[in-house]
Amino acid sequence: ADLTVSKENSAVTLVYVDGTQGWKATDTSNLNDIELQPTYITATGGTPTTSGDYKIHTFTGPGTFCVSAVGNSIGSNSVDSLIVAGGAGGGGNLAGGGGSGGAILIASPNATTLTATSYPIDIGGGGAGGPGGGTGTSGSNSTGLSLTSIGGGGGGPATCGTAGTPGGSGGGA
Repeated sequence: ADLTVSKENSAVTLVYVDGTQGWKATDTSNLNDIELQPTYITATGGTPTTSGDYKIHTFTGPGTFCVSAVGNSIGSNSVDSLIVAGGAGGGGNLAGGGGSGGAILIASPNATTLTATSYPIDIGGGGAGGPGGGTGTSGSNSTGLSLTSIGGGGGGPATCGTAGTPGGSGGGA
């Protein structure tokens, strides 16, 4: 973090810890003499938008979330994430409905702390409807930030009482 010494005749001892933590103030003549400046994660990838103070990166297809700089604890050094898998296709000819794609939400205070690296993102597609009276196709998984959300289960066939396939949300009978 940037450090500002705001008073004359102040003393601050700095020690370099490592590439992740950087320089740390270990001793000062008066803690009120220094101000740590907040820093935030700098990243690219997806379609970036903002909402208030938040920056959102939306992926609708495969890509890379590339973190070029990590922030600090008084700014932000972690991210909230929502990962949604593809929904499934329904069974054919008035059969069971396809299940929705599974979802993973990781948010403060359990947000993910990142390092300056590239994170591959894969967005799962939806499943096709079942042919004739057959079973629908399951949705595909979505992955990112070392997390996997499971695709929805295909809708069951037109045979009475036959269940759909399992998934993020299982397919209907």
